[in-house]
Amino acid sequence: MSSKSFLPDDYVEDRLDLRANIMSGVLFVIVMLGVIGAYFVTNQKWHAIHNAQAEVARKYELAGRQIYELTELEEQKKSMLSKAEMASSLVERVPRSILLAEVINRMPDQLSVLEFDLTSEKVRQMPTDANQAANRPTRGKTRSDVAKDLEQQPAPKFRVKMQITGLAVTDLEVSQFIHALKNFDLLENVSLEYSEGKEIMDEEYREFRIHITLSENADISEVTPLQIPRGPGGQVARAVSADMPSDSTVATIHREKVRNQ
Repeated sequence: MSSKSFLPDDYVEDRLDLRANIMSGVLFVIVMLGVIGAYFVTNQKWHAIHNAQAEVARKYELAGRQIYELTELEEQKKSMLSKAEMASSLVERVPRSILLAEVINRMPDQLSVLEFDLTSEKVRQMPTDANQAANRPTRGKTRSDVAKDLEQQPAPKFRVKMQITGLAVTDLEVSQFIHALKNFDLLENVSLEYSEGKEIMDEEYREFRIHITLSENADISEVTPLQIPRGPGGQVARAVSADMPSDSTVATIHREKVRNQ
């Protein structure tokens, strides 16, 4: 059984069009609300990303300043260390008086020193980069280049050498003296140049000459001074100056020999 509307066809079509228009408007409003909501959400996320990028850029800038300050501090530290090494190289690592005392304290009985020569020579240091000289530009250096070269120049090093000439009764005392010097931590390269007989006032003695080099890492603060008792019953060690007459030197050795017999 078919139902038939009694409404006019134009009215029905208008109602259907109105309903379609209302549905289209509602859907348009929903879509627009979704677009606007997505825009706000996206804009908020972009704002958060922008803030994060700004924070990262600020941290990078802060880290860059800290790295620059750290680099400056490192350069100042290197400059101060270089100046300290330069100043320490110009100061005697081992005072000569202490060095002479330690050498004299290691002298055996019946042995005297005629000459004690101490010299220091500058050690020639090669550049750290072997190709530095070959790759060096031929143009003239500016003031900054000269200042940089002076800062990078290593502190000068000096090699201290000693030469001891003396008299002994026998070669045994000379050997004991050399052995004692070799066992001294501050010394190295102890070598005997010669030891030959020498007759003085009808007495036979041994004249010797020893060459010694002071160790490059010599530090007197790490060495315990050798305590040698003086006076009767103790070891007698004399350093005779070069201008002292030879008969005084012989008399000194002779008295020591007689006293120790």
